[in-house]
Amino acid sequence: MENRDSRRISALYLSGVEECKKAGVDLTPEAYAEIWEAAKKAIAPGLSVPAFLQLPARVGSVTLWPITIGASLWWKECGKGYFEGEKESDQLVALAWMLAHAREPTAFDAATSRREAAKAIRKWLWKEVRGVTLAELAVAVGDVLGWDDGFDGGDLVEAGSGEGSSIDWGEYLASLCGGYHRPPEYFLWCCGAELVEELARKMPSPFGEVAKSADSTGFFRFRKTIERIKSSTAKGTGEGEAAV
Repeated sequence: MENRDSRRISALYLSGVEECKKAGVDLTPEAYAEIWEAAKKAIAPGLSVPAFLQLPARVGSVTLWPITIGASLWWKECGKGYFEGEKESDQLVALAWMLAHAREPTAFDAATSRREAAKAIRKWLWKEVRGVTLAELAVAVGDVLGWDDGFDGGDLVEAGSGEGSSIDWGEYLASLCGGYHRPPEYFLWCCGAELVEELARKMPSPFGEVAKSADSTGFFRFRKTIERIKSSTAKGTGEGEAAV
């Protein structure tokens, strides 16, 4: 690992530790290790599957696709509000349904109420899901969404890829449409946030130059780790205890 990366990892790690201590967290050895690993992945994630491959996960009769921008926007604006108060098994199935239909915009057209979304999910379960257990589905969902420790209901709110709203993504995608001469539907329903970021970096324009420094996925996950460690103590689940 380059010395520059080592220094950046150490600085990010120390900032996370200091933030937790200021919040009154009595960090355990496991929490220190978790913060270090999160900092390392944020700065030097190492080898990973290229975003262009967008590999799906197959389990039983179900194929789960990497979350597209269109699906993530539905989740952020509709789905998470429908299901975050439900049983963990129901949350899992809702996420699996979303990923199974991530490239099918028409699947979300009628799922704009809790009742209609639940109806669509039940229909999918009865007609299309065979030869898969909830445990196997949980592993597949965790793999597709990039959760190192698998599915956990506490991650429900963070399931969407990217932090932007429809308005935020609109301006961003408009630049890509012009640069790549593709319709917006392509970027919304065939691409995830990581692929869109990669395409933006490769675009030969000033927009591409700006996007080259915009890889925030690792840092977002680092921040999520710090906030979880802080909140786990506040909720009395144990100092620095992993909730994911």
